[in-house]
Amino acid sequence: MRHERPDVDERRRDLIRLQGEFRMRLHELEKELLRALNAAQGNVLDDENVVDTLETLKREAAEVARKAAETDGVMREVDDIASMFTPLARACSSVYFALDRLSSLHGFYQFSLGFFQSIFRQTIEHNKHLQNVTDARERLRILRRDLFVLAYSRACVSLHHDKQMALLVQLAQIKLRGDEEEDEFSQEAWARLNADLDFVMRDASAGSTEAVELSPELETLIGAEAREGLAVHAHALGWCRSWIKTLSSDGAEWVAFMQNAEPERCVLRSAVLADGSELAQMAAALALREFIVVRALRPDRVLAAAARFAAAVFGSAGQTLEQCGMVAEANLARVVSEETTPAMPIALCSVPGHDAAYRV
Repeated sequence: MRHERPDVDERRRDLIRLQGEFRMRLHELEKELLRALNAAQGNVLDDENVVDTLETLKREAAEVARKAAETDGVMREVDDIASMFTPLARACSSVYFALDRLSSLHGFYQFSLGFFQSIFRQTIEHNKHLQNVTDARERLRILRRDLFVLAYSRACVSLHHDKQMALLVQLAQIKLRGDEEEDEFSQEAWARLNADLDFVMRDASAGSTEAVELSPELETLIGAEAREGLAVHAHALGWCRSWIKTLSSDGAEWVAFMQNAEPERCVLRSAVLADGSELAQMAAALALREFIVVRALRPDRVLAAAARFAAAVFGSAGQTLEQCGMVAEANLARVVSEETTPAMPIALCSVPGHDAAYRV
């Protein structure tokens, strides 16, 4: 708010200072009242000095209380304006803790608070996408989007390629949680999306052991481990239970899916909308369900499906991750000139059989 609405931030700080002064003055008046009562001799009502002091203190206290009440009203107005920045602040907090939790994947993935603060400053203070944009809500939308883009772009170059999608899906989850407060979709649609997100993000290894029936054509294409996974999906998600039942009858369509080189692009519409058309207009929800189907039946294409899901969250229909700005490019020149200081060490790490020194 200090950067986007400095006028409101200044008013807020002034009001906080005034409220503190008013509280201090009321405390002083209480002390003066006690001193006057303590100095009274005999009957308090017969002491004219005490009565005059009490009347003076009463008038001044009423005036201070009136001014404090006025500042309370203005403060509520300022807080209403400040509340516009709450979704961005909540997103910042969630992104930081998402980066902090990456250390559980590997001890090398340590991202400090200073690392996140540099991302935040770049997003707020040096954002070229804010040029010539005056609408407050549009600026907030750009800031929130660019926070995710910059956080992913800077962090993912430090991650092994198979861990980059874990960060991407987690950032997509954070963004969707924030979108729920702003988008016009029904509560029922968001409830279904959140249920799918929770299933994706948690350990889904435990569940029903009930056998899944497959058509003869699919029995040779779906192994025992995948069948166990299907049973877990059927146990956890009602819409999965519906399309998994069709594996025993609609063999031809599912065989075509299993044999396709890019199955994430041809997931059956009847499968992702098996529980009705409530999510038909939510591109991110459909992409998430496509990801769940691909993960269950074609785990070799899970990274491609996750990329499509993230692109649906951070971009618009038909866009790729690169078009959304979510690029994992290890540009050492940019890292040295823009993201680090001369006193900050840089580590180059390689997987076996690959030499990172050529980046230098």
